[in-house]
Amino acid sequence: MSYILEKLRRRLSRARSELDNLYYKAAYWHLTSSMLKVVKDYHQKIEEDTDCFALIAALHDFQMPVPRLINTFEDIVNYLQERGISILELEDPLKAVGSVHRFDREGRVFKWLIKILNNIDLRQEAERLYREKGVEGLIRGILATLHTSFKDLFSKRAISPKNEDLFKRFVPSPNSMSTLKRMCLFLRWVARREYPDLGLWKFINQSELLIPLDAGIARVLGRIISERIPQSWKAVVSLTSVFKSIEPSDPVRYDFPISRIAILGLCKPRLEQCNCYVCPLSIHCDSSQPKEVILRERKTPEHNKILEYFVRWNPWRTSCTSEYRLDGTADIVCFEPSIKDPRWIYVAEVKVKAEPDSIAQVLRYGEILKKRYPKSKLKAIAIVAREISPQTLEMAGYRGIQVWIWREDKRIFRRLQIPNYDGSDLECQ
Repeated sequence: MSYILEKLRRRLSRARSELDNLYYKAAYWHLTSSMLKVVKDYHQKIEEDTDCFALIAALHDFQMPVPRLINTFEDIVNYLQERGISILELEDPLKAVGSVHRFDREGRVFKWLIKILNNIDLRQEAERLYREKGVEGLIRGILATLHTSFKDLFSKRAISPKNEDLFKRFVPSPNSMSTLKRMCLFLRWVARREYPDLGLWKFINQSELLIPLDAGIARVLGRIISERIPQSWKAVVSLTSVFKSIEPSDPVRYDFPISRIAILGLCKPRLEQCNCYVCPLSIHCDSSQPKEVILRERKTPEHNKILEYFVRWNPWRTSCTSEYRLDGTADIVCFEPSIKDPRWIYVAEVKVKAEPDSIAQVLRYGEILKKRYPKSKLKAIAIVAREISPQTLEMAGYRGIQVWIWREDKRIFRRLQIPNYDGSDLECQ
């Protein structure tokens, strides 16, 4: 294992500039598919008992599509806000939502957790555990407290095996040797001080936080060095030490870009299905297998109209040609000052609705143009479309691809400013 860790440390150290650049983009997009989004909404709207709400949200964050969970918990937040109460004053979650979780539609675990958290001071308990036992002791101590308090709820009558199994499904054993991902994630939300996390528990040194390891992160890291990364508590501690050697003050920082690669489906369980051509870390990956991308697409009248207008009125103010043959045909290639003696080259792929495949397509054309015109500089790679999916927009940002949207009503092309966290809010308030 030490050999694997050292190999990974060297590789990630070489990739640090790419990881830092990706962090500021991935930190923004993280909220589009994380339960942290609804925790931040709760904190802004209600604020009181945010750490308790965050713990309940984290413990429910498993084996369900995150967008569905976000919708469910947003309904709960709105219900609480309308009544001016906090999460610990909610008697029955079913009054706010029709179903809480696929494994607990009646919200029994949700109600049990509210009762338990009403009987303990979560922050005070966490502070004591951290002071005495550090971060791992804090995580296991909170889990132990939750299990002990659950038993106390049924102290006057026997706990049915069905209820006990249900509780254990949502609340891991304090002795578990699994990754305890949900607890590591919860702790990152409330203790890490940089966006998008909340920085509520300032008594914890964020340099001691542990990476929330899951199958996606293990896969991406394993592919980078062509080694298997196990999903275990030992691996959590070992991988955190690797990241800490690279960024001592914030070892969980790179959770954002690495997890996004898995979430976007760029690094899939089957290697042959991976989209290595689009992956921003492919140049550092031993397993990378970029494939040539040739998409046969039907040229609709709308597609052809967008293409024609862009060639004629392109915002680069250059000489453009369409259907330029490049082992396949690039929709638009522009040359500056001229096609005969180009100093700058621009390439664009036209879509009615841009989906992720178009990213690989235009990147491929860009690589071919670099080889064909070695003395020229590829100044811009672009997607031109009437609309674009959020996933494609995110990928475009990671690869530095411009996105131009056709506005039919105004007959103009508007460049989308791809959003990302710019580092301006380095310290959470």
